[in-house]
Amino acid sequence: MKLSVLKVRQPKWVFSYEVVVFTIAIYFALVLNYPVIHRIYELSTHSHIAFSLSSVLLLTGCFMVVFSLFADFDGFFSR
Repeated sequence: MKLSVLKVRQPKWVFSYEVVVFTIAIYFALVLNYPVIHRIYELSTHSHIAFSLSSVLLLTGCFMVVFSLFADFDGFFSR
């Protein structure tokens, strides 16, 4: 009787927790809030470009804080 050994494959993509949180925050801020961002952009066509980008930056920051609350910070602070 021959026993087979299963080989464990390494994942092709390895991301740090910070990259995952930032990516999810960008997704929620841009994709799910597109109608809000589009309306702000329409209202700010005559003003400075920083005003139209401020909503995206604010939403990204808010979602990063929200998603980081679910994090396990033991590994983050023990570096």
